Amino acid sequence: MVLISTSDLRALIRDEVRAAQPVTSSDNKKKKLNVEEALTLLNDHGYPLSKSYLYVLCSRKEIPFKKFGRESVFDRDQILNWAEDRAKDPSIKNDAIRRIGQAAKRAALITK
Repeated sequence: MVLISTSDLRALIRDEVRAAQPVTSSDNKKKKLNVEEALTLLNDHGYPLSKSYLYVLCSRKEIPFKKFGRESVFDRDQILNWAEDRAKDPSIKNDAIRRIGQAAKRAALITK
């Protein structure tokens, strides 16, 4: 039988609980993101984009971002809100269907 004081037991439990909790990186809550971080965030939240398409969206000014020299910088909250709004808009889905159809037609022409 092992005897332990109440304060030692509390400290032991507290240490074990802390050790069992996942370590969260401060990068997960980073407010300003570069292109790679923005892509990772969007993909992790269920909004898959390719890097090239993200650049297309930036060039069309369809996604909120700022330029600092050659670097594109995204606000975490703004791009998540943008993605949610985009997912709700039915015209965006129609645009995606149209682009898929165009790509299929191009592929069919190439293979002939």
